[in-house]
Amino acid sequence: MDNDKIIRLKSFFKDPIISVPLAVSLLIDAGLWWLLYTKFHGQTDYVPLHYNIYFGIDLFGPWYKILLIPLSGLAFFFINFGLSLIMYKRVKMFSHILIIGLCLSELILLGAGYLIVRELIV
Repeated sequence: MDNDKIIRLKSFFKDPIISVPLAVSLLIDAGLWWLLYTKFHGQTDYVPLHYNIYFGIDLFGPWYKILLIPLSGLAFFFINFGLSLIMYKRVKMFSHILIIGLCLSELILLGAGYLIVRELIV
């Protein structure tokens, strides 16, 4: 890596509008992995996979498919992180929007996981 790329990477991570939501997104995704894995690991029966606010749980399947929720969050993370890193030098505002959107999408996924776990407990 040449010096210009290293400087750009350092300025990318020193930007608080990038680094704080990025760290929050990672923590949310890690928490979601932990929540769903600990609640559903080893279940032999079908578990709820989708929660609808009108009808409640409307999709069931094997326990490991519940991990598609945090896996999609991880995919969002890598896609948005890569795109914002590429766009940071050209348009910083676009990078900021991508990272903040990533944090919001992780919050939505956390809410979906929480609602599924809450319905299971009730």
